[in-house]
Amino acid sequence: MRYFQPIRQWAHGRVRRFTVALVASAAVCYALWWLIVLGLTIITPSLQTSDLPVEGNCIPGKWPDRISVMTWNLGYAGNGAEASFFLDGGHDVLAENKPSVLRHMANMTDFLGQHPEDIYLLQEVDSGSRRTFYVNELELISKRLSTSCFSYARNHDVPFIPYPYLQPLGRIRSGILSAAARRPVEARRYRLPGSFHWPDSAFQLQRCLLLWRLPREDGADWIVINAHLEAWDDGDIRRQELTFLRDLALEEYKRGSYVIIGGDWNSILPGVRTDQFPTKDRPGPNSRQLPEGLFPADWSWGVDTSQPSNRRTNAPYRPGTTHVTVIDGFLLSPNVKIESVATVPLGFKDTDHEPVIVHLIGSPSYQ
Repeated sequence: MRYFQPIRQWAHGRVRRFTVALVASAAVCYALWWLIVLGLTIITPSLQTSDLPVEGNCIPGKWPDRISVMTWNLGYAGNGAEASFFLDGGHDVLAENKPSVLRHMANMTDFLGQHPEDIYLLQEVDSGSRRTFYVNELELISKRLSTSCFSYARNHDVPFIPYPYLQPLGRIRSGILSAAARRPVEARRYRLPGSFHWPDSAFQLQRCLLLWRLPREDGADWIVINAHLEAWDDGDIRRQELTFLRDLALEEYKRGSYVIIGGDWNSILPGVRTDQFPTKDRPGPNSRQLPEGLFPADWSWGVDTSQPSNRRTNAPYRPGTTHVTVIDGFLLSPNVKIESVATVPLGFKDTDHEPVIVHLIGSPSYQ
């Protein structure tokens, strides 16, 4: 047996060296990972409250007391009926391919062009992201709404998102877009409060509101707020955002303005039950009712409870199976009356949201 002793010693030495090298490599990779995250944190721009430019070819002028508004989350043209999203329990990280992004965008911009509302409030509009193969969706929309002006507020601008590890999201540049045929006198991005803990905070959206001030013929203002609130928290960030939104809206209303808040609330809206639309699938873990009591009782909700506005994206869309609910709609100050509100059922063909259109009258007599 003594003849095998040198071989055993040699083998044990090789194993020890391999183990040390493996542990050292793992430690270096771990340290490198956190250095990358720290570096991305440093170079990711901080999106603050700021005035925004108004671009496009719309005309100046006063606004009447009757207007129509559409809100629609375009799902960055990567969440059509065929899609499932990895954060919602699905498997897709990127859109299917570039032709599918262009096809969905063509369908959605055609719909916008065929429905000439006074104001459009759009969410999840990419302007240069890996997930949508760097298609500039902002440019496509502005070309289709060629007689409109628009403001674009970025809410997700990250040089590189390193997860999922085997297929990272990479570059993300996205935001919310307000468009209209008459020029606003003010366009402002309001940074919303609340954030995730580091390092998640380096890669999550920096949520915001996009406020437009539109001068009315009677000397007052329409205040139109485009909102896309938090979806992936435990509810605390959403409450902070809603409190900020309420205080801003009340301040404008006290000044005599006519306030319209529209968008993707990422909470089930008032008047909608959790079982409003029976389906085989259950709601996602982040599906929550909008907190009660945050807004004054005399403010009204423009919500179509007869049609779902959003589907869950844990799997491709299947009518009667995929969970659906209503998280898109409007909140209106007491001096604004709803003439009609309707969700347009498009079968979630091009995005996981449906457009919602409201017709409104603003008059002091409604207060």
